[in-house]
Amino acid sequence: MPSTSFANLLFSAIERSRTLEQLLQEPVAWMLANGSWSTIWVMSPSKGAWKKLLAVGKPVTRSPDPAKLSDCLDSRRVQHCETWTLYSLPVGNDLIFCLANPSGHAPTAQSHEVLKEQLGLLGHCVELWNQQLSKTRDVVRINQILEVSANWHAHQDLDRLLQDIAQAATRLLRSDRASIFLWDKQARELGGHPALGIEGKPLRIADDKGVAGAVLKSQQP
Repeated sequence: MPSTSFANLLFSAIERSRTLEQLLQEPVAWMLANGSWSTIWVMSPSKGAWKKLLAVGKPVTRSPDPAKLSDCLDSRRVQHCETWTLYSLPVGNDLIFCLANPSGHAPTAQSHEVLKEQLGLLGHCVELWNQQLSKTRDVVRINQILEVSANWHAHQDLDRLLQDIAQAATRLLRSDRASIFLWDKQARELGGHPALGIEGKPLRIADDKGVAGAVLKSQQP
């Protein structure tokens, strides 16, 4: 029955969560309330360091050893350090669950098996949520592309059309600026139109030079 309750909680969290932190909040609180832990942290690797995504339970001043966190992530094996017991998420994101036992003892064999089952379910939950989020973003992006492209057929001026395409690209790809290169196949040149936000005249280069030339040759981003 407890596993069924936890699974139902996970399905509900998938539907309503917009961030990973929101997705984990209630399941981790449930794990704390139904386990023998005093504190649960969820840690994630970020730019060579460790970021605390979530903290539930009693405040703890001493963080888990970063080396132990890395060992747990690399080996996918349980690690113990001081009052902390570290578990990696089996699937989904590279998350480490840090559980503090008030007695400082390692979990019992029964607690260990229960926790492995819960983390397995939670890992699949994160994986499903990521897939759903990716599909939602794809639908939104396609709708945006259709919306902006619907007006392009009315353009009579090439420079204005390229400017609008560049603006749409920066918005859809969440970038700062964009340039568009047109291929003059006969002259074997690429004509680069000024990037958004940068003044300048069109740049002409050989079609086998630079990043743009490499992309043209490989047909890969």
